[in-house]
Amino acid sequence: MSPNDNQQRLRLPVQPRPITVELLFRMFGSVLIPVEEARTRLMPYMNADTFKGVPGSKRLPIPVTTLEDSNRATKFFEIHHLAAHIEHRAGLADEELEHALQQIEEA
Repeated sequence: MSPNDNQQRLRLPVQPRPITVELLFRMFGSVLIPVEEARTRLMPYMNADTFKGVPGSKRLPIPVTTLEDSNRATKFFEIHHLAAHIEHRAGLADEELEHALQQIEEA
């Protein structure tokens, strides 16, 4: 029996590749990534006010976690959730490119 057998499984639409998780860890240095830091590093085109309602919405469907029950608590993305979202968006980009190339070939 592994010490991880009793851990709760994450409900992820896409399982992230270990390399994606590793690179995010190298980039942010933690398993919990502050939402604001993720915004400034990955979405610099959005200002803090515009970004407030985005995490956890249809536009950015990543769960937001905190370490305490407080309105002032720092908000975080768990690294696997962010990695899964990146993998999902990359998959969509692959599909879009394939569709565009098929249309060019048919023309």
